[in-house]
Amino acid sequence: MESAQRDIVSVLIDKAFSEGLISKTTYLSAKDLVYSVMDFPALLQYPVCLTKEAGADECS
Repeated sequence: MESAQRDIVSVLIDKAFSEGLISKTTYLSAKDLVYSVMDFPALLQYPVCLTKEAGADECS
């Protein structure tokens, strides 16, 4: 799962750079950071929802 998360974030960074949303310096720093981080945070593990919307067996 960690590899898939790194690939997804890498694609997002590539897209942001190709669209001109981030500078080359930011792009290169972000790419280095993605591949140097030992443990990725729970970015894609649980959907974000408001507390009222969470069911009994869901995380808020």
